[in-house]
Amino acid sequence: MPPVRQDRDTPKCRKRSSGDSGRAPGGTVHATYAIGHTRGSIAPRAGGTRVEEFDGPGAALLQETISVSPAETGKMISRLPNEAPGPDGIPTAAIRQLPRRAMVAMTRLFNGILRTGHFPKNWKMGRVIAIPKAGKDPQLATSQRPIMLLSHIAKLLERIALRRLLRHLTPRQEQFGFRSGHSTTLQLARVLHHMATEHNWGRRTVGVFLDIEKAFDRVWHPGLVFKLLNTQIPPALVRTVASFLEGRSFFVAVEDATSDPRPIHAGVPQGSCLSPCLYGVYTDDIPTLAGQLQDWEEDVVLALYANDSAYFASSRRADLAAAKIQRVLDLLPEWLEKWRVAVNVTKTAAILTGQQRTMPPKLRLWGQDVEWQTKVRYLGVQIDRSMRMATQVEQVIHQSRAARSMLRPVLRSHLPLRAKLALYKGYIRSRLTYVAPL
Repeated sequence: MPPVRQDRDTPKCRKRSSGDSGRAPGGTVHATYAIGHTRGSIAPRAGGTRVEEFDGPGAALLQETISVSPAETGKMISRLPNEAPGPDGIPTAAIRQLPRRAMVAMTRLFNGILRTGHFPKNWKMGRVIAIPKAGKDPQLATSQRPIMLLSHIAKLLERIALRRLLRHLTPRQEQFGFRSGHSTTLQLARVLHHMATEHNWGRRTVGVFLDIEKAFDRVWHPGLVFKLLNTQIPPALVRTVASFLEGRSFFVAVEDATSDPRPIHAGVPQGSCLSPCLYGVYTDDIPTLAGQLQDWEEDVVLALYANDSAYFASSRRADLAAAKIQRVLDLLPEWLEKWRVAVNVTKTAAILTGQQRTMPPKLRLWGQDVEWQTKVRYLGVQIDRSMRMATQVEQVIHQSRAARSMLRPVLRSHLPLRAKLALYKGYIRSRLTYVAPL
């Protein structure tokens, strides 16, 4: 990894000279959280009202009291995971040992923040550590996976705010990500059942799997706040969320060295429990063909799981199914521009079930071809055009055997049985049982 200066008085981290196609750690992460640039972005409007004008005197009349009790604070503390501390260095274990008086004082602080809608600046700082990516050159900053660590006390307030957000949100039915009673297995079951049923009826299914670039890291803050204000969420809570997003920053830590703080201009914070919920709100209005079909036409099937988005259409003729998907792709650019969402067309894949001598014309997005694939990876599962899942089974067997070989010396050692069992469950059984009900 490129060296990082220990002197905080210097304006920037030192960068590598030649040979580093990326940036120094701080610069690489800073570029990640930059606002996405789209072709002619359109400012969101609703009834002629701009985002900054929406929360006016009229909205203030709709405020409802948002309060936290010490009992709720204690409950949230008990649910804090044992993770590395953030910039304040306060571990979870210390928070769990707080006396009753300190818990009451913390509750008063949380109530003040929710009442004023002002999220403390110190809690908006993230400590970024770098984890090397497998198979990449460790000397390149772009070969490091940034992990952002946040204050555990701030995470308490985020959990409290999330509970209140969920009371007022009704995600669209196609969104299975981070919802109670939903999972990747359930979404995959829905998608595969649809494709298999259509296949059994002699119908061809075309699926297109979008690759959204830096999905969580490029969320446009004004657009997100605008969408929150158009829900049933109390404006006071929206102001707290807006303050939570604004003015965030981070610094990179490598051993005992730290970089200068860098601002974050876009995105929902990595490691925050609010982020999946906020991203779901931001993409809740992704377009389908609803309202544009004849009475006898079927809409496309939309499958959402966090930032994994896919469309499916079926017909007895492959070209008709592809044409319906193309109609959706023609609607996407306006929505992508308006909300500053970027799609990597070269990594976006399309699949056609069954055997086809002559493939339909390639789908197009942003004037680029979407390549037809014989198999695609969706939510960690290989889906092939034959719908036999043989590729997925082979992959699971290969990964499980590789994990067993890697752990064999450890499993044969004098390590306690409980530790061996934990390793087996985490590295071998988890691979064998993932989406096993399918």
